[in-house]
Amino acid sequence: MNLLPFIAGKDKGAPHETLYWRFGEQMAIRKGDFKLVKYDLAAEGGKGTSAVKLYDLGKDIGEAKDLTATMPEKVKELQTAWSEWDKANIKPLWGGGSKGGGDGAEPDAPKKKKKKAEARQAN
Repeated sequence: MNLLPFIAGKDKGAPHETLYWRFGEQMAIRKGDFKLVKYDLAAEGGKGTSAVKLYDLGKDIGEAKDLTATMPEKVKELQTAWSEWDKANIKPLWGGGSKGGGDGAEPDAPKKKKKKAEARQAN
């Protein structure tokens, strides 16, 4: 999609109806004013990721009020849409969350064996 008309102000409105995002085990989807997100807890000294949180950015741009308890159908709708989108992606190879290895390998992949040359250098 050519975004230049939107950036230049020639086209109004949103260039996309829905935005999807994934980094390691973290995820987010924004559809209209609603955003469903799962954060990395490492920034807060924790491990893994948070439970999903739902925000209405039209009324709460600072994401202060989690609506998951009061809007379970919206949570389900957005989680289903994100899961459908994610089916077309490869497994996360790095970055964040409890399984992201940071080395480019799939988190559950077996470790590669040393090359023969590396083994000889060690002797």
